[in-house]
Amino acid sequence: MGLADNEIIKIAIAEDHTLFRQAISIQINTWDSYKVILEAANGRELLDNIRPRRQPDIVLLDLNMPVMDGYETLKALKNDFPDIKVIVLTGYHSEELILQIIRLGARGYLNKNEETPSIKKSHRRNAAYRLLFQRPYGCTAYEKSAAKQIA
Repeated sequence: MGLADNEIIKIAIAEDHTLFRQAISIQINTWDSYKVILEAANGRELLDNIRPRRQPDIVLLDLNMPVMDGYETLKALKNDFPDIKVIVLTGYHSEELILQIIRLGARGYLNKNEETPSIKKSHRRNAAYRLLFQRPYGCTAYEKSAAKQIA
């Protein structure tokens, strides 16, 4: 089951760098059919502010945050809110990282150096319940293999 074409996609952002978090939020809120409903500086703040009637469709989740990092937050989201799709925001890329976030339940990842149109495209894909991995040159054979294992 996916979202209807005219349905608003609700986004939450968990990122400890305030300027980066606010810039993403401002950009996303200019797009039709998207609305940032929650911003948090760490995983604990995110989890404490998710409400059943105002639950995000997608969480953009930084991995390295104080108080509660993205790995622990991802585990908690998958356990407590399994319908929320999570896109990991990271500046890192390795096969180990990809496999770890897949196993924890991430629907994809975006490099923090990507332009915002790539982020917009990934939101629509994840809202439609597809797996996404974003890289400047596409998925590696390893990523494709890993994605097939959990699809």
